[in-house]
Amino acid sequence: ARGCCTRPGKMLEEIAARYAPQDMLRSGGGRVDGAERSRRFSLLHLDEGEDYVGDWQASMRAPEGSLDPYPGAAAAADSNGKLRGRIRLLSSSVLFDPDDIVVPMLKFPLGSVRRLEALGGSADAFELVCARTVAIRPGGRDVDYTVDPDALTLGAWRFDLSHQPAGKVLEPLGQLIAIHQITSTPERRNALETLRVAREDSAVFNRRHLTDPETESVCFEANAAAICPLVREPGILALTDRRIYFQPVNDATGGCAARSQSLAGIGAVLRRRCALRQTGLEVFFKARGDAGDADDGTFLGPSVLLELRSEAEREACVQAMLGALAATALRRGDGDDKAITGGAVAGSALLEGKIGWLEATTAAWRRGAVSNLDYLLYLNAAAGRGFNDLTQWPVMPWVLRDYRSETLNLDDPAVYRDLARPVGALDEERLATLRERMRQMKLAKMPPYLYGTHYSAPGYVLYWLIRAAPAHHLRLQSGRYDAPDRQFHSIAESWESVLTSSADVKELTPEFFTPPADFLVNVRDLPLGCRTRDGAELGDVVLPTWANSSPTAFLRMHRAALESEHVSLRIHEWIDLVFGYKQNGLEAERADNVFHPLTYEDALRHLDAETDPVRRASLEAQMNEFGRAPRRLFDKAHPRRDADAHEKNAFDPDVSDDTPAPERTMALVGTLLALLEPTVESTLEALNLGGGEGGGAGLDDLDEFEQFGADEATELDVDKLGADDAAVPTTTGGANVKAAEKAADVDEVDVGDFAEENSRGCETPTGGGMKRVWLSKCHGISVGAVRFTTRYPSSSDAGQPGGGLEPAIASVGRDSVLRVHSLRLGDQLHASSVGSLGKMSLSGLAVTTAASTPGSKFPATLVGSRDGGVYAYDVDGGVTVGRIDAHDARDGVGALCAPRREPGKIFTASSAGRIRLWDVASFAHGCNGQKRSETAETKPPSADASFIAELAELESEDCEWICACCDDRGSLALVGADEGLVAAWDPRRKRASWIAEACPSGREVTGLALMPDGFRVAVACGDGFARILELRKCGEVSDDRDLGVGSLTCVLANGARGLLCGGRTGSLAAWDPDLAAPAAVRKPFRVRGVEAPSRGVGVSCAAAAPGGGALAVGFDDGSVGVYAENR
Repeated sequence: ARGCCTRPGKMLEEIAARYAPQDMLRSGGGRVDGAERSRRFSLLHLDEGEDYVGDWQASMRAPEGSLDPYPGAAAAADSNGKLRGRIRLLSSSVLFDPDDIVVPMLKFPLGSVRRLEALGGSADAFELVCARTVAIRPGGRDVDYTVDPDALTLGAWRFDLSHQPAGKVLEPLGQLIAIHQITSTPERRNALETLRVAREDSAVFNRRHLTDPETESVCFEANAAAICPLVREPGILALTDRRIYFQPVNDATGGCAARSQSLAGIGAVLRRRCALRQTGLEVFFKARGDAGDADDGTFLGPSVLLELRSEAEREACVQAMLGALAATALRRGDGDDKAITGGAVAGSALLEGKIGWLEATTAAWRRGAVSNLDYLLYLNAAAGRGFNDLTQWPVMPWVLRDYRSETLNLDDPAVYRDLARPVGALDEERLATLRERMRQMKLAKMPPYLYGTHYSAPGYVLYWLIRAAPAHHLRLQSGRYDAPDRQFHSIAESWESVLTSSADVKELTPEFFTPPADFLVNVRDLPLGCRTRDGAELGDVVLPTWANSSPTAFLRMHRAALESEHVSLRIHEWIDLVFGYKQNGLEAERADNVFHPLTYEDALRHLDAETDPVRRASLEAQMNEFGRAPRRLFDKAHPRRDADAHEKNAFDPDVSDDTPAPERTMALVGTLLALLEPTVESTLEALNLGGGEGGGAGLDDLDEFEQFGADEATELDVDKLGADDAAVPTTTGGANVKAAEKAADVDEVDVGDFAEENSRGCETPTGGGMKRVWLSKCHGISVGAVRFTTRYPSSSDAGQPGGGLEPAIASVGRDSVLRVHSLRLGDQLHASSVGSLGKMSLSGLAVTTAASTPGSKFPATLVGSRDGGVYAYDVDGGVTVGRIDAHDARDGVGALCAPRREPGKIFTASSAGRIRLWDVASFAHGCNGQKRSETAETKPPSADASFIAELAELESEDCEWICACCDDRGSLALVGADEGLVAAWDPRRKRASWIAEACPSGREVTGLALMPDGFRVAVACGDGFARILELRKCGEVSDDRDLGVGSLTCVLANGARGLLCGGRTGSLAAWDPDLAAPAAVRKPFRVRGVEAPSRGVGVSCAAAAPGGGALAVGFDDGSVGVYAENR
């Protein structure tokens, strides 16, 4: 279960109030001094793709018993049982926001509304009956949303309008409900989009919002949207000769109908990308008190990101604003020169990295006038990254690698990370695997890359900031915190993950080097849960011992490391990788710095060329989720910092620095302008550029940057050698164990080279593929499931692989017989009847050492049966070890699966939809650790396993749940049905997290497999399509492919190589959905060497060996084949 709240309710309300301004800073809205605003609602509570329509003051009377789970809700109601608040109409739901913070906000999805009725008489009221409700932020706290799928039984919810006739709400509400009854998803989306555009187009700027309507002159006005992390707020942008205004279409948060700022308070205006297009404009504001006689303004935060409707409209706005700023500088008496090269105009050129400003800032950093932190923040800003867009959040490097020692010696080179290599290349073993995959892509003439994930993406930013921005995390995760095992818990563990995980190459964020430390402390008492791996409750982040349990001390030491001599002399190498000439192209390949093609700016060409709106939306979603490379700033090697330069701007960890990173960026503008203005003027004159604008230039434009010669390069190599030697793992002792463990964790099989031909054309690659080890008729009819009992032995294995276990293949046929065959020769070692299997699940077979008896040569084999039992067999003795009465005999076991890293546990699912979790370790101890005798087998089987939890129950009269999978730790379970549905569960809850339609045609879901990134599940469907479902988007289909091998029967996640799927045509197809652009190269191919025993025989199931290297395939005629990599 989630961690419990340990602070009293009153204190929690105070905490919520304390952090409300910071939450608003990150979710939109304007500053309102002394005015009333919503205490907890923000645009973050809209679902993905949802828009705000309107709001009205009202009261609500809830059905009897519906608010019983919330203590204090009854006391909050008046004598008539009504709660005062606001009705907020959204495009996909209606939300009631009670005034009393004790009562949760209640959301009613419009697609679940069953009755909407206006009440007659004099009352301006209506009743709503909804099949599903969502409770949000009870007590003002950021906890998992509570979904009630049985709300229909509660009855009607009554709403009374306070100052408006009911028709004001019922007309738009009824229109939206009618749209949500449209069955076609594209048509429904188009209808909602039409309404959204009409609402935004109808907005008109109200000139009453002008500070001085008599004298102010509007010089630019356009539709725009204010962009904050995960939030888009539409409105009208207006620019006058004195101020900038933004008027939201709806003042959703209350009290600020229009935000404004005087032009004198603007520090810079930057062009930005929004939603992948050049339509953004970021306006930076000076700190309070720095704007002279200007007021403080009512925008929240140090900057605002605005999205215009086109690039041409954005450019017109930029020119109008720069002109107004220059005129303001002249009017304030700053002089002609200052109007051109000083103030906001100069600040804009500085932060956009225009020629002269970029080079001058680099020169200032080199000589020590600018710190490492400020220089990296500046490069992020110049490269288009900022704090208003999670897809373009500033990126910072890991600088240390020692997070385990009791003390930290910053003079010791061994404590630092190698900055010359990207994170993904720091572990040689992982890099070798990625290089091989990239080689295969090149052979197939596909766009090659090393890393399918990026070093900065929205999910990674919120992974670090979950404690500081919990509402954003809940928004990204569809209303629930991520599984505790996947959350940020320990700095040391996160570092070790980026070193070894195949899908984790994330860098850090500026928050690791600047205050506040709230992202390291669970000051809000968030219920983040307990980890399954060690039972630890997630609270404050576990800091390195050398931080002395002080988040502030950690930040200061981390900043000191960034400013150290060691990092100062090497940080230019990391800049080359992220912002410089090694970011892409041949130099990136040489530096092992090649990411997925969709993460680069030129990927927009593929997006613009895509004419299919569905595919285009899919590409956009992938681009935003994958992460984005910054704009490339430098075309040649970045110069090294001067020796001893770090001492000129030395950082003292004992001196407090309270400036957060977003405010620090704007404060840096003033510092750099004062420092660099003379340098820039002389530079521009030398380049004959005058005051003109230029693009982001390379370093070869100025002689000052030609000083990086052979001597410095040699010195760098010598310095790097020591650090690299310390980082190279030995090849003895623990390293061998680590390598073996890692190999066992990835069931990846090299099935050969990719072919450009679609598999439907019966084309196969000409080389590679698989070689058959053996093929035997093991069962009388179709094979239901196959499993390896151990790793597949390779030539490098000495003795028996798998810790003394004998390699074998276990298979279950629909003839209700379990058979075990030798892995090498195919000889039968054991056969047992398992009862009437009937429609046996394709994933209803598991092997586990947890239930094995001591000294066994084979692990225990678990098989689900249609009689409701799960049987465990001792293959060595040929006897039944035990039986779980898992489900009723009338339901049977529809599916079972076992977490890889929790071998003592299994999930079972009945065909009727009951999901249960069991501990099977007790099977091995039924007779004091001895094997059961034959006499014992004749006794009635008993439930020797321990029942842990009943996870959920589904009403499934019309479908059967027939396949299942779970993650390695057992923190997520999924089941698939014969009617095309997939359901997901978090084992800590009693109901499904979501249920999604994976197969629109209603054909069966025959197999499920979690993708290596842990955020997607692959689904094999009876219509021949493999589909990718997004776990964080409630099962939304993000990609699909007809694999051309007939109706699919099984699916395997093949590590970094994508998917393997079996089909009724008798072939195995390989497809890598991460090769997403262009669409033409995402074609699957048939795996060479895997062929059906005879014509017309289909593949019925398949399994990969633990650690990879081989496949076992079951066929419809009862045959089982074993295939090894053809190397």
